[in-house]
Amino acid sequence: MEKTSRHARAMRGIATATRGLLDLIYPPLCHACERTRSRVDSSLCEHCGVGRVELLPGRRCVACAGDVDGLGVCCDCSGAHLPFEQVIVPGAYDGVLRELIVGLKYRRRVHLAAPLGELIAKQIVLQGIELPTHVVPVPLTLGRRMKRGFNQADLIAGDLARRLHLIHAPRALRRPGFRAPRQTSLSRRRRAANVRGAFRIGRPLPERATVLLVDDVVTTARTVIEAALTLCESGVTRVVVAAAARTVRRSPDRDRR
Repeated sequence: MEKTSRHARAMRGIATATRGLLDLIYPPLCHACERTRSRVDSSLCEHCGVGRVELLPGRRCVACAGDVDGLGVCCDCSGAHLPFEQVIVPGAYDGVLRELIVGLKYRRRVHLAAPLGELIAKQIVLQGIELPTHVVPVPLTLGRRMKRGFNQADLIAGDLARRLHLIHAPRALRRPGFRAPRQTSLSRRRRAANVRGAFRIGRPLPERATVLLVDDVVTTARTVIEAALTLCESGVTRVVVAAAARTVRRSPDRDRR
């Protein structure tokens, strides 16, 4: 046993020395701007890290992280029985977060899921959230996934599961149908109708499972409400929503997703 332990320590030492040598020859680059980064424990440089994330302005709803006019909860969540405990987001859909999400979704820079997962994980730890057992992504329709080639929420969910040592359950939810209208092209009322009853259970989770439900961006929260409701109806006992960003209403008549 002692010999095995010495061998394991030696191998870890060799691996650490090798990584250090490679970092000298090929300095690690920031996943966002591709500048050299000094920290090897982060995928972002000091310029693109938490300091550049635009925080959500003002008081936020404790449930959905939306705009709050009164105390604690927004008008949408006041008196409502939401199927999730809360929404966790690192910041507003602007600045570096918007750059990372747009790069991931529309420029197919799939490596950007790592810094987004990193920022969400840091926020979860900062808030002291009790960790669920499983990480479940909000699914895409088959047509959307085929066109894009991947589900950005699943890439972020996979990174989060690895960082937080949770079970990644990418097929727990499914979204039937080949194609659905883009949420971003719809009015607030039509967005709610577009996702009503949109999700089905795929591979059932274990009895009394708890879930970290992951999406890329939350706006009106209608999508995550429907997804969380489907999970709860299947026997999931607790859902916490995590997203890379929350859109902010810049004017009274601006719609949110």
